[in-house]
Amino acid sequence: MTIHDLDMFKDVESINYHTETYSDKAIIKLSGDQVDGLGIVLEGQALMQYINEEGQLMTITDFSPGQTFGGNRLFCNDNTIPMTITAKGTCVISYVSKETILELCQTNQHFLIHFLKDLSSKSDILSSNIRQIKFVTIEDQIIHYLTSEMKKRNAMSFELAISKKEWAEQLGIQRTSLSRTLQKMQKKGWISYKNHHYQLINHEIFC
Repeated sequence: MTIHDLDMFKDVESINYHTETYSDKAIIKLSGDQVDGLGIVLEGQALMQYINEEGQLMTITDFSPGQTFGGNRLFCNDNTIPMTITAKGTCVISYVSKETILELCQTNQHFLIHFLKDLSSKSDILSSNIRQIKFVTIEDQIIHYLTSEMKKRNAMSFELAISKKEWAEQLGIQRTSLSRTLQKMQKKGWISYKNHHYQLINHEIFC
């Protein structure tokens, strides 16, 4: 993938940017770093994470090829990034400067529309993920996550692409707590699961 493969840049003839390659678990942006450009993931995956008061690593969202980060902070008075972004596997990212983004917004309507849509989409995803984290119990968080997957796939039975370790990080809990709660839910007859495959049994809970 190249930067010109993104809908946002398809109508842009020439653009200045630079590209960086990060190794697995390398820090891409540290919490508190200034955001001076739009980051665009071209290869690999980037994770936005923070450590809560109990020292647990929490994954707020992930950025896959074609997705951007930092756009919502570019023109803030406090243009620092609120959470650390790290690489998952080898990650290639291109950066477009704040000045270039501003110029494109002023001169290219196609870019402006897609840039604003991208910002709105990021806001919706972040709000949804934060609501999920704020659920009181681990069981509530699991139900919310599996319900979301069910609605996306329109099926009560599906494979999860993430490991239990990654899932636990997204929920901000220990892996053992996730596994223990899943076992309890299976004993209650709410779900059935093996490895990465999950079947939702109780229709009243998952709705």
